Amino acid sequence: MRRQRLATASLIVFVETNRFRPGDPQHCASQGVQLPVATADTGKLTSAVLRGLATTGQERCFSAPC
Repeated sequence: MRRQRLATASLIVFVETNRFRPGDPQHCASQGVQLPVATADTGKLTSAVLRGLATTGQERCFSAPC
């Protein structure tokens, strides 16, 4: 994005369990996140992704098995 001088004011967080493990509980979710100002700042985008992840209820999947 930065190389092309682009920025975004919104993003979508999408999470999905491993479909190749059919014995495990399956779940997928997505959440749109709006930013107040368009940015290409990695820190601000990462924070927005984490906020979106928290609203899907799947943030624990990244620190421990779901």
